[in-house]
Amino acid sequence: MAKEIFFNSVNYTALHFDGTEYSCATSGADSIHFDGNDYLVCGALAAPSIVCPPNQVLAEGAAMTPISPTNSGGAVPAGGYSISPALPAGLSFDADTGEISGTPTTAAQNATFTITATNATGSNSCTLDILVTGTLAYSGIDCPVSFTLLANQTGGQTTQPYVPFTGGTPPYTWATSGLPTGATLYQGLGFDYYIELVAGSPATPIGNPAIYSVTVTDSSSPPQSLTCSGNQMEVLDAGGGTNPPPP
Repeated sequence: MAKEIFFNSVNYTALHFDGTEYSCATSGADSIHFDGNDYLVCGALAAPSIVCPPNQVLAEGAAMTPISPTNSGGAVPAGGYSISPALPAGLSFDADTGEISGTPTTAAQNATFTITATNATGSNSCTLDILVTGTLAYSGIDCPVSFTLLANQTGGQTTQPYVPFTGGTPPYTWATSGLPTGATLYQGLGFDYYIELVAGSPATPIGNPAIYSVTVTDSSSPPQSLTCSGNQMEVLDAGGGTNPPPP
């Protein structure tokens, strides 16, 4: 950061805070200051010119290697750095140096952050992306599930939302196998899914529960996937009994 100095505007000499005296030629010098590397600079203080570090892919619960922007312009005073928006939980920002450090505590979608450096002359900004990948795991509920729907209903039938997994990095992709004809898996509003039996559909197999599995894949790099197997879906007729097999 820039050092506080005292200078004589007549002969352009400067006294560093450690007591060392430096001087500049009077020709063309309109100010005198020390830059961020402790070098004496003759002339006006330039605005910062910063470059952000590369985009970051971090892991939930793992300490990151601290990163900072590089500045090739005028020195940035203490408190001269800022960042927007707020960093993911567990990460911190040093307003004196622009350093980002810490241990992310929760997964977070990829987001763009703007770092701004400001001194008495002006300001300059740069951006970087940060993604925090989470650990995909079983939630401990809704795996497996067993439910019954009614076939041949005018308005169709829909299950409640099921949440067999937790963690990972959004957004998620869902897939299933083993569902009977006419039944479809849909992703819910959050980290959940539900099964819909379309209107008037005589789902098959009829007479026995269908055993299906559901798989979720997250957006980590590389992606994480988990499968919940052994789910049972039984299709009954409107009267409550099992539909007879088709002729």
